[in-house]
Amino acid sequence: MSDTRCGAATLDDAISLYEASRLEEARGACRAALVASPDDARALHLMAAVLLELGDGEAALGYAERAVVLDAAPWTYHNTLAGIFQHQGRLEEAKAALREGIRLSPQRAELHGNLGKIYQQQDAQDDAELCFRRAISLDADCDQACRNLADLMREQNRFDEALRCYDRMIERRPQEAGPRLNRALMFLEHGRLASGWPEYAWRWRMPGGPPPRDFFPWPAWDGSSLSGKTLFVHAEQGLGDEIMYGSCYPQLIARAGHCIFSCDPRLVTLFTRSFPTATISAIRRGEESQWQGVKGRSIDFQIAAGDVPRYLRCSTESFPRQRRFLHEDEQQRAFWKDRLDALGGGLKVGIAWRAGRRPREKHIRTTRLDQWSKVLQCEGVRFVNLQHGDCAAELDAVNRSLASPIADWDDFDQTGDLDSLAALISQLDLVISVSNTTVHLAGALGKRVWVLLSGCGTWRWVLGRERSLWYAGVRQMRRRRGGDADELLGRVADELAGMGKKIPAGISPPHAWRARRQHQN
Repeated sequence: MSDTRCGAATLDDAISLYEASRLEEARGACRAALVASPDDARALHLMAAVLLELGDGEAALGYAERAVVLDAAPWTYHNTLAGIFQHQGRLEEAKAALREGIRLSPQRAELHGNLGKIYQQQDAQDDAELCFRRAISLDADCDQACRNLADLMREQNRFDEALRCYDRMIERRPQEAGPRLNRALMFLEHGRLASGWPEYAWRWRMPGGPPPRDFFPWPAWDGSSLSGKTLFVHAEQGLGDEIMYGSCYPQLIARAGHCIFSCDPRLVTLFTRSFPTATISAIRRGEESQWQGVKGRSIDFQIAAGDVPRYLRCSTESFPRQRRFLHEDEQQRAFWKDRLDALGGGLKVGIAWRAGRRPREKHIRTTRLDQWSKVLQCEGVRFVNLQHGDCAAELDAVNRSLASPIADWDDFDQTGDLDSLAALISQLDLVISVSNTTVHLAGALGKRVWVLLSGCGTWRWVLGRERSLWYAGVRQMRRRRGGDADELLGRVADELAGMGKKIPAGISPPHAWRARRQHQN
């Protein structure tokens, strides 16, 4: 067989493997096809698509660009190139590639829909909506464009329009998880809890999500009596969610004969102290199915932590106004009191400015530390770094312009055991942060918190409320319509500046708030 014919046969194999999502095998078949035919644009393009799905955008780019040089006619090549640019955060180049694809094939709904996603990522919502509607006009069954349009309207708090879109998608494909879950989240963020919680269970059927929790041998708890029964609650999602669902645990402990709570290993010490009559078991994410139970304990019911609110938080009125439900270590609390006192007088305010892992999440939830300049210049305030992850470069750059640098300690690891972080937070007067684990931990400890939110809803922080349902001390501060992070941080600076001026010099936590009231009297 000639090299050309061999390459074609290998490419057919690669296509079949790619369509079956056998990506590593598809990559090997692409390599073989390119050995036989190095200038085969189809093989180059397929290799780019495979590498992109494998997360190797840098390697994918070279193959995609070479494919376009060899054959610029197929719209799919420009679509893949745009996907690579988008993966790398090069959004203007991604838009240019999609526009070229649209010039070649103006009737392809996918191209218009993908262009709309980039506009949405850039907060150009009107342009995004036009693109999604154009895609739907070209292909009424273009599920991705329909879903994107519904999600866009949900982000804009256009509840009725978004609901109609979700309802139409669900009527057309009742077993598809995405529209059902997004509709459920929209219900939750608008406070329609009785409608939202039952369909929140569709998260287990999302493509690429965690598998359903059907591997435990015990029956699922359905909200029935727990008197004399042992209930096993297994954690899910991120650290912040584990803490948030933990707000339900005191109520479960009061109802059940005994409770077993699993959690991330980093929370074990904190949960053991805070829920002393329960059994706390560490389970690493992804290893839930290997859990064999607790020796000497029979289990009557089990439930995922995220399903508990369905039975305990059916309405906004059903949330108890508990001041706190987590408790820090006394020795560590004393250690951090001394450290914070050494910073001098004034309010001690912890800050965190980044959150989210996915690009869209980061764009909505994350700020830059240099945007906090007005906040950081408030008099009578000592700032403390609560941001996890590598943020040393940002701190160094900002601290050079501050009279009092943001306090940070090299021997403090926020990503390890959260017990030390809880003790530090317990000695602060205020925490100001974007929505991340820090907010949940501070709220659970009963601290005053200002959580900074975008204008659009996130289901954990119900719209139309200033105070959080989950934590008594958390105040929800949102961007105003048409406003950005700078506008919100300006309001934060104005409020904080007024508070800082009211604290007498030399006062240190944890008595600063009490001292302020006494000073005013």
